[in-house]
Amino acid sequence: MNTTKLEIIAVAEGVSQYTSYALILRDTKVHKQHLSVVISEVEAHAITRLMHKENYKRPLTHTLLNKTIKALDAQVQHIIIDKFEMGIFYAKVVISTAAQEHIKIDSRCSDAVALAIEANVPVLATYEVMDAAAIEMEPIHEDEKVDKDENTNVVHSIDILENEFIEAFEEETGLAANNDLDTLQLMLDFAVEQEDYDTAAILHQEINNQKK
Repeated sequence: MNTTKLEIIAVAEGVSQYTSYALILRDTKVHKQHLSVVISEVEAHAITRLMHKENYKRPLTHTLLNKTIKALDAQVQHIIIDKFEMGIFYAKVVISTAAQEHIKIDSRCSDAVALAIEANVPVLATYEVMDAAAIEMEPIHEDEKVDKDENTNVVHSIDILENEFIEAFEEETGLAANNDLDTLQLMLDFAVEQEDYDTAAILHQEINNQKK
């Protein structure tokens, strides 16, 4: 089975009026070739948190699954997106055991990718899937990127945060909520402590935007 390696480019928001997010994967050999996998808001937040290696009091599902596999003296080798049918991507998780067996387990594409991030293993796709579903997207050049400092109309992500969260943060820390990077990180830590993952995702987005 001929395959190519993919890299995770982004979790894009608002891909259509019917769906919330798309997971964008790029072919590492042919950079114009991308897969766009429609995922739910819950899946988008889970993948985003794993990408940014957030630490939580309680493990996320994919973290728990990876730890369970390791506890059984096995490990995830890679995941492979091996089927595209009726607009849906299908994947398999490939696991190696202590007995040198290789087990393939059917999985939703989004779950497989999230597990690959957690286990730090390759994401692969068959040539057949790429031929059937890949879309061409031109890479963004440095001179095409928007300079955020010159954009006076930029709307920061924290502008949509709930007032209750901001009030709780300010009361707990004695700091004023603002768009300063250090303050955003403190707000993110506070959101995680409160297990307010929706707010944490918004703050992550704002931090990433400022670091670009």
